[in-house]
Amino acid sequence: MTKRQKGIIAMLVAVLVWGISFINIRVAMGVMGAMTLGGLRFFMATLILFIIMKALKVDLTLHKKDLPLFLIAAGIGITVYFFFENNGVKYTSASIASIIIGAIPVFSVIAETVIYKKKLTKVLISSVILSVLGVGLIVGLDLQDLEHGGSIIGYLMMFGAVISWIIYSIANKPLFERYDQGVITFYQSLIGLIFFLPFIPFETNQWDKILTPNIFMHVFFLAAFASALGFYLYLKGLNYLGISESSIYINLIPVVTVIISYFWLGETLSFMQMVGGGLVIASVYIMNFDAQ
Repeated sequence: MTKRQKGIIAMLVAVLVWGISFINIRVAMGVMGAMTLGGLRFFMATLILFIIMKALKVDLTLHKKDLPLFLIAAGIGITVYFFFENNGVKYTSASIASIIIGAIPVFSVIAETVIYKKKLTKVLISSVILSVLGVGLIVGLDLQDLEHGGSIIGYLMMFGAVISWIIYSIANKPLFERYDQGVITFYQSLIGLIFFLPFIPFETNQWDKILTPNIFMHVFFLAAFASALGFYLYLKGLNYLGISESSIYINLIPVVTVIISYFWLGETLSFMQMVGGGLVIASVYIMNFDAQ
């Protein structure tokens, strides 16, 4: 199996668990704040990763010169990203929020072109356009949302989330030369956890409900699969595929969420959502077909 094939599989599994995770987030957010949820999931994720790293006898040595990159990737790509995304949704509509997040491939292509001088191809540009358009159809963007979808604060926060994710991807690139993705995920989960902690006392949390088995299982899924496994696999995909191509897979997340919601929660699946999902899948297919 080639590195590219490994990268594709890693990204597909990552977006699968991240797509499912929105169901868990929806339930957990009913009894706790966004930053509390972030703190709990990354606390558990860090513990899980530490146990795995020790069991496999992985060298966890962290060189001081790389600490700034770890701080930037974890602080901005995890803590700041979740702060912007979770709070941005409060000030804008779900449609607008999804569209802005769906624009990550656009900004990723720009960033990789400027920083790493990546050559733009017609196929890559076409894949990005199809991907963004597909997300728009999936979330059912209404033109009225542009007028009544939220405040400028909400828009800025969602764009802040996009920029945070791009910085996260860029900051991780140099680390791949010196560390295994498991080690990177462990330290970034730990640092992200530390940055979450100061926010928790300022949130309203129903601790009696948080500790129930039902909520615990949702948080555990977010920790073990969406955080530990998901971020590890994303970094694998990022290493093998690059920033631009990896970002296009991100737009498969709403496709997974819509499908899971249809079968699990009984939510309706419209024709336009199916068309949008088809466009996103087509964008990934076209990109990979061209790379063969």
